[in-house]
Amino acid sequence: MKKLLAVLLSLSMPLSSFADCIKPVTSLEQGAQAPCKGYLFTPEKELEVRLTVKEAELLKAETEALNLIVDRYKKKDVEFNKIIDLQIDKTELWKTKAEDITLKYVAIEENRTKRDFWMVVLGVALTVGAGYAVGQAAGR
Repeated sequence: MKKLLAVLLSLSMPLSSFADCIKPVTSLEQGAQAPCKGYLFTPEKELEVRLTVKEAELLKAETEALNLIVDRYKKKDVEFNKIIDLQIDKTELWKTKAEDITLKYVAIEENRTKRDFWMVVLGVALTVGAGYAVGQAAGR
């Protein structure tokens, strides 16, 4: 309150009146002469101004505390975004590896099918050839 009253008084008074007043806020008794030029507040208005100043100080402190909390959340958000980006990169790497492995597996399976087909054909040819040879040998 003193700060508010001092600001109000300093803005309203010319510079010469500062020399007359020793304190920025002075209590006056009814009927007493004011020691310097300024404003007279009723006790109710003075209480209201003092409470307003206290409320402003509390709001400032609360705002500073909330700003600290917001800053912490911002830092955590940056950290979480870094973690998410790393996980996305890791997922992409796994996806790429899985695709490569799948393509290699498909290529191996295709070759195995062709190889198995030719092995069956060769087996049939050998069996037919062996049967023919046995038939020729038995017939002589």
